[in-house]
Amino acid sequence: MTQAQSVNTDFWGVDGCAAGWIVARKTWEDGALTFSVHSDWQSLATDADSKNTLMAVDMPIGLTDFGRRACDVLARQTLGRPRASSVFAPPRRPMLHFDTYEAANNWGKAQGTDGGGGLSKQAWNLLPKIRQIDRWIDRSKQKYVREAHPELAFQRLNDGNPLPPKRIAEGQRARIDLLQSADIVAPSELPQFKSSVVKIDDILDAAVLAWTASSIADGTATCLTDSSKTDARGLTMEIWY
Repeated sequence: MTQAQSVNTDFWGVDGCAAGWIVARKTWEDGALTFSVHSDWQSLATDADSKNTLMAVDMPIGLTDFGRRACDVLARQTLGRPRASSVFAPPRRPMLHFDTYEAANNWGKAQGTDGGGGLSKQAWNLLPKIRQIDRWIDRSKQKYVREAHPELAFQRLNDGNPLPPKRIAEGQRARIDLLQSADIVAPSELPQFKSSVVKIDDILDAAVLAWTASSIADGTATCLTDSSKTDARGLTMEIWY
């Protein structure tokens, strides 16, 4: 999407949360950032279909059948220690069809290290959301729904320097300060949700992903990818920030 094409486009940052999906929307009319929660991906996608949107989503899009994705390796290298651990290895697509963690993990281990190895519990817990996107997306939809990573975006805002973990107050404060200094959202504009619905780090991630979506549109975002690699469904495996 070029600058000319981004006119009248709303930029959405989307992150998974306990209640489903948290969306931060930057509207083209005034640049204001507003937040909403969707219980499932289909309702979110239906809402997006009624608008001219470009979404940056913190969820794997494009999955291997065997082996690891190059974009995940590049993302860990870019973040460096200790934040590299925030980039988890997503499931290979055959893992989406298993009913239990043990079965999916054992299948992965049987593929060997070169095949990608086992599955982390973190990745397994995200499988329902990964399934929702994978069933819906195709190559044409990937033009306006891009995989992104909030930790990469925050590190970019922080001039490439690592940040404290976002699970602690110091890390949350640092990210709020970065959002405010970049005129993305003021602290007073951040919504208040029960932690059982949406956690503060989900809100911060959605906010910086809305900024990432606008950066994709104006050509300032970075894309980590092996552009020659697409998955079995023709989806490009890439991470934006």
